Amino acid sequence: MNLKPREKAVLKMIEEDFSYENYFFKKVTNVKWFYPLKEKGYFSPEKAPGVKPAEKEGYYVPQWNVLPYLERISQQVNVQGNEKYIDELLKIIKEISNYQDSKGQHIDNYRTWRYFVKILLKLPNNKIPMEIIELIPIWLNSKFDTMLPGSQIAMKLLPKFLTDDLSDIKKAEKIIEYVTLVKNPPASEEKKRDLKKDKKIKIVIDSYILKEVFEKYSEDIGKKCSEKVIKDLVEKIKKLLKRKEEGTYNSFYEELDYLDKPLDVLTFALKRILKAKAKSDINTTQKILKIFLKDKYLYFSKMALYIIGNNLDEYKEFFWEILDAGSDNLILKNVSSFGDELKHILENLKKINKKQREMLKNKIEKSAKLEDFNENPKLYLALHKQKFYKALSHDQFFKRLHTEMKNITKYDMELRSIIGKVKISGPGPSPLTKEEILLISNDKLARFLLTFKTTDYWKGPSVIGLSNILKEVVKENPEKFVNDLKPFLKTGYLYIYDILWGIRDAWENKKMFDWGKLFEFIEQYITIEDFWNDKYIIKDDDWKANHFWVLGIVGEIIKKGTIDDSRSFPEKHYLKAQEIIFQILDKMLLEKKELLESQSKRSDFITYTLNSTFGKITEALFMLAYRIKKFEQKIKILNNQLVGKLI
Repeated sequence: MNLKPREKAVLKMIEEDFSYENYFFKKVTNVKWFYPLKEKGYFSPEKAPGVKPAEKEGYYVPQWNVLPYLERISQQVNVQGNEKYIDELLKIIKEISNYQDSKGQHIDNYRTWRYFVKILLKLPNNKIPMEIIELIPIWLNSKFDTMLPGSQIAMKLLPKFLTDDLSDIKKAEKIIEYVTLVKNPPASEEKKRDLKKDKKIKIVIDSYILKEVFEKYSEDIGKKCSEKVIKDLVEKIKKLLKRKEEGTYNSFYEELDYLDKPLDVLTFALKRILKAKAKSDINTTQKILKIFLKDKYLYFSKMALYIIGNNLDEYKEFFWEILDAGSDNLILKNVSSFGDELKHILENLKKINKKQREMLKNKIEKSAKLEDFNENPKLYLALHKQKFYKALSHDQFFKRLHTEMKNITKYDMELRSIIGKVKISGPGPSPLTKEEILLISNDKLARFLLTFKTTDYWKGPSVIGLSNILKEVVKENPEKFVNDLKPFLKTGYLYIYDILWGIRDAWENKKMFDWGKLFEFIEQYITIEDFWNDKYIIKDDDWKANHFWVLGIVGEIIKKGTIDDSRSFPEKHYLKAQEIIFQILDKMLLEKKELLESQSKRSDFITYTLNSTFGKITEALFMLAYRIKKFEQKIKILNNQLVGKLI
C-alpha cells in the first residue's frame, strides 16, 4: 500500500529515534503499516531480541517492541480483505522461532514466545499448520522461566484444538506431547548431582499448571484424542522408572495436593485421561490394560487395576478374565504394590457366583506359600489371606474365611498400599456431631471452640476431630456461617482455617453465599494485631496452625472465586478482595519470615514459593488482576455502546 507523505515522515522519524519507535509500536493498530514496516525489516529475525546482560549482575529479558502490533494484526484477520495477514503472521512466527545465531542457538526469549501463542489464539484453527505447532519445543526450551508461554500453551492453546475436528485433535495430541516433555539438566549440572537425582529432572511446564490443565481437560482428552496420547505418556513414565516396584508405593486413589516430581505429574495425567477413555472406548481401553498387565514394571499393572476399580460395572467381566488367565498370580502376589487398588475392586465385587468364589479362593491360597515367609510362616500366611478375605467379607462365604483367619492371627488386617491413606487410630472424634453444630447458634459454637480442650488425642474427643467435622458442616451449609461470622473473630487459627476451607469447597460444589460478608470477616480477622502475633494458636492443636495457614487459605478462596471464566464472585467485591491481598502482602513483606525460611531451605525457590503462603496470595492477586481487567473491558464496551446510542 502506498503511503502518504505524512506517513512516510512517521516512518523516517521512528527510524531515527528509538523512543519514537517504541511509542509508535505501542499505539499503532492499522494494518496499512504492516507491509511498509516489513519492507523496512522491522519483523526480521535479526531484530528479535534475546536475553541480555543486565547493568548489574544477572540478565534481563527484553520485550520485542513490534509484538503488540503483530497481536493487534491477528485480531483483525477475520475482517474481509485481511485474510492475507494470517500467512504473513505465521511466516514471522516460523522465521523467528527457527532462527539461530552463529553459535547455533535459538532466540531465548519467553516474552516473544508468549506473544506468538497469543497471536495463534486469534487465528482460525484450520489456518494453523502442524509445522507451527511443532515449534513449541523451541519455545519451551529455555535456560530461564517458561511459565508465561507454558501457561498460555497449556491452558489456552491446547483447549482451542480440543474440538470434534480430526485435524484439530492431531494438533492437540502434539501439544500434549510437548507440554509433558521431561527436561534433563544440562551436562554441566549432571556431574554436580547428589543422591537426590530426580530433583533435577523436571517437566518443561510447571507442575501446578499441568495439574490444573488435566483437572479441567482430561475428560475431553480421553474422549476425543486417540490412544497415541496414552502411549506417549507411558513411554515418558517408563524412562522415569528405575526399579520393578517404583511408582507403586502410594495408592493411586490418593490425590496428592502438590505434584512435586515428574512421575507424580505424569501419573496424574495418565490416571485422568485413562479414566475418561475407559468410559468412552471400552475396547481400546481393554487392549491398553492387557498390555499394562504384561509390563515388567508393576506400576502399569497397578494402573490397570485402578482403572478397572473406577469402572467396575463395565469392566467386571474383564477382571474375571484377567484373573483367570493369570496363572502366576501376578496380581495377588504383589499385594504390597497393589493393595489399595485390589481392595477397591474386591470390596465392590457384588453377586459372586459359586464358580467365581472357588476361583478366587484358589487364587488367594496359591498366591503365597509357607516357604515365602522366613519367620512364623503359618501366622504370616494367615495374615496374607486375611487381607483378601477382609475385602471380600461382604460375601458370606469369604466372611466365614475371614473370621477363621482372624481367630488364628488375632490381628485386624486389610489390603493397603505401602504408603497411602493408611487407617490409624487418632486423631480422636469430634465432641459435637454435624447435627449439633447445625442446631446451635454461631455465638454458642464460637464460645465452645474457645473453651474446648482435647480429652484424648487417640480416642477423643479432640480439637482436630472437631475442626475436621466443622469443615464438613461448612462445606454443606456455608450460608449458616457466612451470614454470621462475627462471633468467630477471636477463634483459633485451626478452626478458622477449616471454616474457610469448607467455604472454598462449598464454592467449588456450586453452593451460593454472600461474598461481601465473607470478605468483611476476613478483613476484620486479619486486621487484629493478635492475629499477626500468633495469639490464636490452639494449645491442643498438634498441627500448630498459625496465621500463615489462614493467609494461605484466604489466597486459595480468592483464587477459586476468580479462576473460572463462567463463575466468579460478583464484580462489586473485586476492590475489597484487592484491599485484603495488599494488606496481607504489606504485612508479609515486613515480616519476611516465610520468604527467608523458604529461600534458605529450598533449592527450587520459585516452585516452592508458588505453593507457599506467599505464593498462594500472589497467585490470587494475579487471578484477581486478570478478572478486574476483564471487568474493565466489559465496562468500556458498555460505555462505548451507550455513547453510540446517544450519538
